[in-house]
Amino acid sequence: MIMLNYKSNHSYLSIGSIIVFIWSFLVISADLKSTIHPYIHWIVTAFLLVPLMFLQFIKHPIIQLKGTLFYLLFVLSLLISGFGTESIFYTLEQTAKLTIILIIALSFFNTFPKYSRYAFLAFIVSAYINLSLLLMGKYGGLPFAELMTGDGRWGNVLNFPGSLTKVGVIPLVYALYCLAVIRPFAFKYIIMTGVCISVILLDGSRTGTFMLVLACLFILFILLLEKNIGGMLRKHPVLIIFTVFSVGTLLYGFLTERIFSFNLVDSRLFLTVRNVFSEGIVEGFRESDPYRYQMTQEALEKVLKNPLIGSGLGTNQVDSIVIHNTYLQVWADTGWIGLTGYCLFISFWILYVRRFFVTLSETRDPRRRGEYYCSLFILIYFIVNGFFHPLSTEWSEWILFIVSFSLFFEAADKQNSSSSVVGVK
Repeated sequence: MIMLNYKSNHSYLSIGSIIVFIWSFLVISADLKSTIHPYIHWIVTAFLLVPLMFLQFIKHPIIQLKGTLFYLLFVLSLLISGFGTESIFYTLEQTAKLTIILIIALSFFNTFPKYSRYAFLAFIVSAYINLSLLLMGKYGGLPFAELMTGDGRWGNVLNFPGSLTKVGVIPLVYALYCLAVIRPFAFKYIIMTGVCISVILLDGSRTGTFMLVLACLFILFILLLEKNIGGMLRKHPVLIIFTVFSVGTLLYGFLTERIFSFNLVDSRLFLTVRNVFSEGIVEGFRESDPYRYQMTQEALEKVLKNPLIGSGLGTNQVDSIVIHNTYLQVWADTGWIGLTGYCLFISFWILYVRRFFVTLSETRDPRRRGEYYCSLFILIYFIVNGFFHPLSTEWSEWILFIVSFSLFFEAADKQNSSSSVVGVK
């Protein structure tokens, strides 16, 4: 079902593409850091990705750097805030890790976006494998997955609750888009969409549930934009998406052995929304998630004490846990300078959205458009996700940004138009 689709002069997989595929699959499996080794992703990067990057940069010394100025502003704020504090060595370590990820690796994928397609393929394969592990753990009694929280959230040996949801979110827009536009109708995209939705809902993350709804709205918006391309609106996309969502939620009810209508009322997202509407934003937030509320209060207090340069990376914690809001954390840790640099770095692509859509209007391959639209959605997801999770200096989080950033700018810059297409055939 999952195959590589080539449109190039080569009929074979290069060693580099296989390396990137394996590396991406391992890195997107965030909790191998817990089940195997804390530095497993850095180890596989050193043995797999670094040699490939070195060889490619030697052969093609012209490197594409984007957003470097904004990143340097962020790094400068990290160093300033950490200077003279007990966290200086921790700051230097985390800065070095981010520099490797966001300067070296990001420039590699920007310069050679063909590799991003193999990473994207690994994301799709990961969704299938993660769901398979969940099913084997639940119904086969195998030690690959288990119920990991008291409120019904599942995880497996590759991804625990929290990190599991992104495995379903990443390929979701691609699956929905292909389902809506590719004719003749392909049942496999229903399967792929069901896999993505099942993974998201079994994780039980409020962020994942919100992104599931946002993905459906995003697809509707895209289909409205493309109303003159191939008569897509005549294919009833609203009915298709509603059907897929219904199938996914019913599948979730089957997997959890609960009736969905009752489960919805008890869901974390529903309770949060209900409390906010009934008691107001502040009180509703405090009642729904008192721990995150305490984190927010602590961060705001630190911001008022050091608004310009912050108090140092990682210094703002509640019970030894960093603030679960990237923007508040960066603001409290690095001040206005760091917050400005970080926000500009992860969002300056917005300036190129018009060029992005112009390229897609001229792109006839629906799978290629699906990859591009999915990259745009993942960039949006990365920004939204920051409101609910702390700043990461690990590959497992930044690989989403790196791959989607590369594909987005491939379209926006109208480059490599003859490169191979990798997708689901």
